[in-house]
Amino acid sequence: MLKTVQIISSMIGITLSIYGLMTHDYRLNFLMILFLGLFMLTLGINEFRRERKYKVGF
Repeated sequence: MLKTVQIISSMIGITLSIYGLMTHDYRLNFLMILFLGLFMLTLGINEFRRERKYKVGF
């Protein structure tokens, strides 16, 4: 379920960004940011479910 939301939201966001770049019509940028934000939210939920621990350091 979450994987399908992730794929659909990323495809919609990328499609809207390509549309904006090709037509120079930036009225739909808020939708692009919304869908790419939803994509990043689903990525975060997947990582939280995995309970990965990342080491911060050099």
